[in-house]
Parts: sequence; structure tokens; C-alpha cells
Amino acid sequence: MDGIDAYLRRYPDSPIVLDLLGTLDARQIRARVHELDPNVVEVFFFAASVGALFGASREDGARVAMKIHKLFSDEVYFDQVQRIQAAVADSGFPAPRPLGRRGLVVWEEWIDQGQFRNAHEPEVRSVIAYVLARFHVVATAAGVKPRRPFLRPARALWPKPHNVLFDFAATAAGAEWIDEIGRAGVRRRPCTSA
Repeated sequence: MDGIDAYLRRYPDSPIVLDLLGTLDARQIRARVHELDPNVVEVFFFAASVGALFGASREDGARVAMKIHKLFSDEVYFDQVQRIQAAVADSGFPAPRPLGRRGLVVWEEWIDQGQFRNAHEPEVRSVIAYVLARFHVVATAAGVKPRRPFLRPARALWPKPHNVLFDFAATAAGAEWIDEIGRAGVRRRPCTSA
């Protein structure tokens, strides 16, 4: 069973997958993967949230991450993000190196070495804080500041939700108090350009 079948077995009626890829049919999803990357021989991982993420093995043995985006639609944004990713990887940071982009689809190295640790452990929190500070320095030195103004239309109270599970209009009744807090925040926010 590949990653697509495993995911759809767990979430057979996923509204997220349907919204992102337009189908819940594993064969059609695999066909789309092969259309975008003809060198893929296996999809060993699949997940869907803000975009669709495929872990794929290629004919040459390389393992890559292929991400299909829908929410983020500005290609310049992806170019800038990949410039930062390259700078971070070049600095020796354990980060996937970008491998390219075509439209709203990006490819990166697949990295899954390491181990999961409990972030509540003080020594783990300390390392996280140190690495976050180092990441900030390295990413800032890349000289690029990707912006996402396309996520918040002018005069919108909230940014565009990151997937179809979040429908602010449908859940507005009873949540007016949240919108009021948001409006207060907008009034206090300094006017800045994207």
C-alpha cells in the first residue's frame, strides 16, 4: 500500500483532499503525481492540510518532497521561500534543500532522519530556543522577506483560512465576540505595507 492509499484509507471522505486535488480517487491522484513528476516510481508518503505533500521515490533512487499548493498562489512568494531554504541548507542547518518549482508545485529534498522528542522537557526546550535563534539569523542573512498579502484581502478581518475545514462565515453565529476582538486588534495594528 502506498502513501496515498494509506491516507485515503484513514480519511476516505477528506474534504481537504477533495478541495486541493479535485478528487478522492487514488488512481487519479497518482496520475497527477506522475504527470507533474514522470520520474516518480513510488509515493511512500501523502498528507494534506494547507497543501498536498507527497513523499516520492524517483527512478534514480532520490527521495523528494513534492508539494502542491492552492492557498499560496503567488509564484514570487515561492521563489523567495526557496531562496531562504537554500541559504538555510547551505549554512549547514538540517533543512531540506529546494530542488525547484513549476507553477504552484515545489520540490525539496526529503529528510526524515532524526528523532521526535518531547518539547516539554527542559533540555529539549533549550535546544529549540537556541536553534530557533540560529535559524532566524541564517534566514535573515538571506536578505529575502517573503510576504503573503494575497492571504488577507483589503479590509478583511481575518486572513483566508488555510483549508476548507475552516469556514468563518458558516460558524459566525455565536462567535461574534471573537470577531470583536479581531476588530479591536485591526484598529490597533499600525498601517504597514505588505
